[in-house]
Amino acid sequence: MLKIFPPVWMSLAFLGAQALEGSTIHTTYAFTGSAGNIVIENGFLTADGVASGSLGNTTGVEFDTHNNINLTTLQNFGTFTMRFPDGSTASGNLHEDDTDVSLETSSGPFTQTLTFTGGTGMFVDVSGVLTGGGNIYPTYYTTSGEGTLTGPGLVLTPEPGSSFLCVVGSVLIFLSVGTRLVAGRGLRDCRTSNASAGALH
Repeated sequence: MLKIFPPVWMSLAFLGAQALEGSTIHTTYAFTGSAGNIVIENGFLTADGVASGSLGNTTGVEFDTHNNINLTTLQNFGTFTMRFPDGSTASGNLHEDDTDVSLETSSGPFTQTLTFTGGTGMFVDVSGVLTGGGNIYPTYYTTSGEGTLTGPGLVLTPEPGSSFLCVVGSVLIFLSVGTRLVAGRGLRDCRTSNASAGALH
């Protein structure tokens, strides 16, 4: 039967490989944390943020940031690392616009961009951008957003993609039809052979 429908089997194998290679996914994030190791020097405020929350449906994610805030422009150019329960990590560059944050009260809203540059485990070679923002309070902060990530270890769901399922369904239909055709042809050939043999006798 494999010889009867080679193009279909080739398509099935190709799409199956694509499903295993990973994909681009849309995801969200949400974290709550606090800042420590605050140092003000040479017109900059540096601080380390430690937060926890979720990325997509994955909870228990640690979100560590190193912040470098220009006190004149209130622009924050730093780095971040996300640590996941399975041991995977994702890291990259962080940018925040803190112009609406009051230095006197240590509170106010901010916007945020997370640019992923790599990772380990599920997030090896990950890239993409998540955008969002949150609020800073005197003793803690919240942040959330969304965007797209691309990586060889990322999958949309644990199930095959719709195109893959379509090909599988087509193969099963073709195999079913082909089997009936071959069986019917064999039965007709057998009847013809028996009829010819009977005529010879």
